[in-house]
Amino acid sequence: MKKLIQLIIIASILFSLSACNTKQSETAHKVTAVQSNELTQEYTVTKVIDNVEGNDEYFGVSEESDNNIYFTSDYIQSTGQLHEGDTIEAFFEDITIDDSLLYVKKTNKPANIVTESFKVTSIEGNQYIATSTTHSADKPQLIFTMDDIEGNKRINVNDHVTGYYIEAGKEDIFYKVKRE
Repeated sequence: MKKLIQLIIIASILFSLSACNTKQSETAHKVTAVQSNELTQEYTVTKVIDNVEGNDEYFGVSEESDNNIYFTSDYIQSTGQLHEGDTIEAFFEDITIDDSLLYVKKTNKPANIVTESFKVTSIEGNQYIATSTTHSADKPQLIFTMDDIEGNKRINVNDHVTGYYIEAGKEDIFYKVKRE
C-alpha cells in the first residue's frame, strides 16, 4: 500500500512537470510568433513639427498604400533628426492594428523633392496666390501662407518663388516656398 501511494505521488509530480514544460514551450512559441509578425512599410516624411521640449512630431505618407503615419521622435531608432522628404522604414507589430508602431529607421534613399517656379499674382489677406512660370499642367497654381515661406518672408506681387514638393505616393505634397 505504501508503494502504491509513492507511485501515485511520483506519477502526479511527473504529470505536473510535463504540464509546466508544455505551458512554457507554448509561451515561447507565442513570443516567437509575435516577433515574426513584425511588418515594415516605407514612408516619406512630409511634415516635421519641431517642439521646444525636444519630442518632435512627424507625419509621412506611403507610396505602397493609402496609410499615413504620425509618430514622435521617441520612435526613431536611427541617430539624427528627420527632415521633410526623408524616406523611413516603419516597423509594426501588426500593421492592421492602430497604435502598433514599434519604431522607425531612416533609409539611405535620397529625398524625393521636386520643385516648381511660380510668380506671385495676388495677395489676399494672409494667402499668397502664385501661377506657374513653367506652365506645368500638374501645378498651374500655388496658394500658400506666410507659415509656408522659408527664409525671407517679405514677398510681394510679381516676385518669383520656388515651390517645394515631396514626391510621395499618388500626388506631390507641397511643403514650403522660397523667394528666388
